[in-house]
Amino acid sequence: MSENDLDARIDRLAQMLQGNALGKPLVEFAILQEVEIHMMENLGRPAYFAKPFMGPPVIYLNDRFDDYTLFVALAHEARHCAQDMCLQTLLYELSLEEAIYLNRVLEADASAYSNAVAYQQYLDTGDEGFLKGMEVYKEQDIRDAFIKMLTPGKPLLKDKAPFQAAFNQWFSRKSRVNHYDRELINGYSKFQNSFLSAFFPACSTKITKGLMRSIGDLSYRVNYLRGKGAPDLSLAMYKTVNNPANQRRFQKTLRKLKIVS
Repeated sequence: MSENDLDARIDRLAQMLQGNALGKPLVEFAILQEVEIHMMENLGRPAYFAKPFMGPPVIYLNDRFDDYTLFVALAHEARHCAQDMCLQTLLYELSLEEAIYLNRVLEADASAYSNAVAYQQYLDTGDEGFLKGMEVYKEQDIRDAFIKMLTPGKPLLKDKAPFQAAFNQWFSRKSRVNHYDRELINGYSKFQNSFLSAFFPACSTKITKGLMRSIGDLSYRVNYLRGKGAPDLSLAMYKTVNNPANQRRFQKTLRKLKIVS
């Protein structure tokens, strides 16, 4: 596929997202951040969000996947862009424990929201392909949890229950939680052992309940992590590293960084 074809495909996906009621705010956040979108062949996943030390944020899309998958992937990574803009906090500025906790919540939110975007696209087009777009991510369980809690006739941006169900479902699959914990711990260790740690030292900031809850914003005065039915983010299921291999990585990283003896 030529470069022009790849650019045209990116434009098509972005226009689809902008025409979606839940996708439009994501596009607006991306424009404010001057996010760049690039197609690549050798990604190990459908998409990836990166925030370089210098330059604008970048969303990389894997051109080997179909448009249904890349539509969901773009929504997922664009939600990360919106999170990043609102939080104004780097994971690597937190303690490792808090970084793991925050990263889980960010990923669960991005999955819940991108599944909602896909469902809205299905409602708009009648194309069931958008309901299958998250299957590469193995998120059929999150999709099903979202759909099960829908209120007929209620706009998705005002219906908190499906988002809450999808968010909680993300944590129910241990292999998914362990995968993201492992990636975070490895990335945290590399970052803190790089020259960048001089600019963003670990433990220089702390997360607050208000910051965590703000991640669930859907629209003005609608936040699925607040109010009735909102998950209690202080529970161990959201915070504790239970996987033995990841526990070992956790302790090893802390020792390397001389945070524990």
